[in-house]
Amino acid sequence: MIPLQEVDVHTTKNVLYKAQIIRPTGSSSFYAEVVLHDSEFQPPFSSSVTFRQQFQNEKAAYEQAISWVKEHAQKYGYPIDRINNPCNCEFIEIEDQKAITASLGLNIPVQKNGG
Repeated sequence: MIPLQEVDVHTTKNVLYKAQIIRPTGSSSFYAEVVLHDSEFQPPFSSSVTFRQQFQNEKAAYEQAISWVKEHAQKYGYPIDRINNPCNCEFIEIEDQKAITASLGLNIPVQKNGG
């Protein structure tokens, strides 16, 4: 199994972004991707974005993913209201996520396992 950390970015609309921070087994580099689940469109759809670069650490991968989500959400009018790590924090702890999220101008709760 490939180690990854899933980060759910919730909006006030019916749109969910699922960021994944990935560290392939045996690798020192990290990768990031985002899956968008959009129920605002009819019919609802999902799409994914893979960042084709390697990141030196988990924080850089997280920052890239959340930055992309922020820009996409703003562009399409999906206000972000919280971030949740539904399966613990494999790589990047909550305090580091909060600091990065705040540095990107997002003043929202960042949670682990829903609370």
